Amino acid sequence: MNLKVARSLLALSFALAAFSGCERESDDPKPSHDRICQLSVAMALPGRPVNVNLHASLDGQTWNSYAMTREEGTQNWRIDLDLPPGEWLYLVDVDGRTSLDPTNPLSTNSESDEPDGGVKEYSLIRVEDCTKPALFIDQNEVFIANGEPARRFGLIFTRSKNDSPIDPESLTAKVYGQNIYGIPQKIWAEDDYVWVEVTGLNRGKYQMIIEAKDKEGEAIISVGPDGSIRRDLKAPFWIEDELFRWEDALIYQLVTDRFARSDRDFTATEAHSNEWVLFDESTPINGHLPDANAKAVTQNGETDPPSGAADTKNGYKGAKNGDPDAQKGESSAKNGESSAQKGEFVSKSGEEASDICAQSLIDRHMSTAREDSFTIGSQTCVRKIWVRHGGDIKGITRHLREGYFDRLGVNALWISALNKNPDGLWHGILSSGRFSDSYHNYWPTDPRQPDARFGTEEDIREFVREAHARGIRVLMDIVLNHVHEQHPYCGHVAGQTPFCPAHPEWFVPEMLICNNGHWGDHILDCWFNDYMPDIAWNRIDILKTQIDDALYWVEHFDFDGLRVDAVPMMPRFVTRWLTSKLHERFEGLDTRHYLVGEYFTDQSNRNGVRWYLGPYGLDGLFDFPLMFNLRDILAKNLEPMWNLYEYYIDSEEAYSGSTAVMANFVSNHDVPRFVSLAEAGREFGGYPDRPATREAYDRLVLAYTFAYTIPGAATLYYGDELGMPGNNDPDDRRDMYFESEWTPFEQETYNQIAVLGRMRQCLPALRRGAFKIVRAEAERVIYMRDAGDGAPAIIALSRNPKWDQTEDGRNQRIPLPMPDDFESPSKTFIDVFSKQKLSRTLEGLESLELPSFKAALLIPADHPCAAELQAN
Repeated sequence: MNLKVARSLLALSFALAAFSGCERESDDPKPSHDRICQLSVAMALPGRPVNVNLHASLDGQTWNSYAMTREEGTQNWRIDLDLPPGEWLYLVDVDGRTSLDPTNPLSTNSESDEPDGGVKEYSLIRVEDCTKPALFIDQNEVFIANGEPARRFGLIFTRSKNDSPIDPESLTAKVYGQNIYGIPQKIWAEDDYVWVEVTGLNRGKYQMIIEAKDKEGEAIISVGPDGSIRRDLKAPFWIEDELFRWEDALIYQLVTDRFARSDRDFTATEAHSNEWVLFDESTPINGHLPDANAKAVTQNGETDPPSGAADTKNGYKGAKNGDPDAQKGESSAKNGESSAQKGEFVSKSGEEASDICAQSLIDRHMSTAREDSFTIGSQTCVRKIWVRHGGDIKGITRHLREGYFDRLGVNALWISALNKNPDGLWHGILSSGRFSDSYHNYWPTDPRQPDARFGTEEDIREFVREAHARGIRVLMDIVLNHVHEQHPYCGHVAGQTPFCPAHPEWFVPEMLICNNGHWGDHILDCWFNDYMPDIAWNRIDILKTQIDDALYWVEHFDFDGLRVDAVPMMPRFVTRWLTSKLHERFEGLDTRHYLVGEYFTDQSNRNGVRWYLGPYGLDGLFDFPLMFNLRDILAKNLEPMWNLYEYYIDSEEAYSGSTAVMANFVSNHDVPRFVSLAEAGREFGGYPDRPATREAYDRLVLAYTFAYTIPGAATLYYGDELGMPGNNDPDDRRDMYFESEWTPFEQETYNQIAVLGRMRQCLPALRRGAFKIVRAEAERVIYMRDAGDGAPAIIALSRNPKWDQTEDGRNQRIPLPMPDDFESPSKTFIDVFSKQKLSRTLEGLESLELPSFKAALLIPADHPCAAELQAN
């Protein structure tokens, strides 16, 4: 069966001429397109099967069986079924043994009475309504009109079953977006090929709506935002200087609550403070108002986060989603009392909470710097790191307008999930007694409503418009694996059975908590916590519902993709169906959206990561194995530098042929900050402060130079541009602070990360060039990126070579021989960091002065990027 997602649903039998003039030769064969108008299955079956049937159902309940036929003299069996349009489940039955269609990558679990009952996996296909004509993108390009970028699209008009040709008089194309409403654009037809030219628009993102009919008056159809059939083609596109590819992306990850507030920025003091907030009888704990015996954390002495990176048990992390779970250990009350003050204090304003809580700690002879929470009578004092700090969408928008992300070279933003989340405090690991609120927004209580604490719907739209006007794409975090008990799909009622009375069939009934030893044997059905029911994925209705809810956010707020949380906790068919539906609905003009997944795992499990990739899988995943390799080498000195190259090759080989654009990163919200790890040089505890020496910051720049200059999408975690410190979750989610409060080391780090990002966007070789190793040594690695345009880039990374200085203290110089195929008309190259200029030699370049823990990025000195470098 020929099954393709919509973005690649093309099987052309003709060669199109170049775009110049938009003319095709009159004798070109008529274009064609493979639409899925039938359920067609063809397969070779060895042996001598007697009965080969196909079982199919449109609703998962009513099943019909159809006999397949064998081609005379062969082992090939086939069936072509004309079925009504819709999403069909089916299985192949060979003498009573059923199996999936091996040629169809899409499937789902479903409960049904037929063919043999129970829950099982079925092949899944959407049969199109081929009684109507349709338009499908064939080609697009950027061209220049009146000195500005414009777009030209070629689309195939696919006739309906009545074979009626297109009516040229019916063609219309209108554009919306960026304060443009319904502007007609040039559109015309040549036989069954449609051309559209879009000119006169400012740079940014737009929506185009195309309408057309055939000579019989039948209108084209496409999939609408809610999965319905539309009588037009609506799709986004960009006006920009070149066609964007996701390997061009520099993604800035934001924890929205911790970046900036509407009215002000956080301060460095806040980011490193031990402030408290006071919860009392009006504060829900686990969704209920606490009584005088409300559970709260009391601890003797200092409580530190666990050492090192987050747990990677059985290929996934043991502590997740902003829970206090990452900070382990049992709580104990001093002298058996729940409060030293025994109710002496009454509820006070939040402004006084810090004083009340701190005084209580002094009275108890406890450290004000390390206590997480404790009770004062019926009130709970909680360290501010566990609760919402007030960051919101307007705070991000303010920095967008001020050009903060432009200066970093950022062209994509990844923001926290926006779904409404619960109020109040909720416990972490059941045995820990710790509490947190939902500042991270990983506990959805509504499928489509934004959390008002982040802003209104219009705030979100305004933010996205501002980003798009600056050529910045926006990704949103999406949570599919679970919901919070207050979510309407669950509707939990205390003491009631089942746990989720609203839709008990949608959730795993057995409450196996992942952190209670079930990551390995129950990763697909364990619960993160006892208030976070896990989706069972046993029915197609929950699959469709969750995917439609995810796509609602893309459609409603014009996002450019999704970061998919907790990928290995869901069957692969979930992410495949999400991929298929997103690309089908939103890529009618070939504007690729990015579905990037989270698979938290260690260096040994690249094959596990690969399982979720491929042409029908996610567009990419965050490369956790490579991130951990990078940390071992550049932060901890555990391995020789040449292993940077070896591990990069390991990733390339593991993901080869998958079509994936992997996301390279140094830090994120689930692991300790790189700069703190680099300062310690080992696993560590405590709440680290800013590094006291330059070396940790230099190591951070080394790490980002590597992540920014190898193939793939690069990712920058908020605060890493200045070297913000932090231990494990949640200490790695401190408040962001900006230029006026940076130390000299932080300012210098920012300057280097910023120039690195701008050079990545400016020089094509750093985004799309072939990767070529030049030298790999124990303490140095040198490689090249070459796009074949005469402007290659040479990258050199130096850790701590013993021979880095001569006897008189001067830095030695490193020879830079280049590969035999090194080509560039440039006679001189310049290092974007040190501004050293190196001349060409017969072997390559002059030797480079590169001190310990320094990076060099050499680009042609006569390239426009070098001129921009000098100007800044």
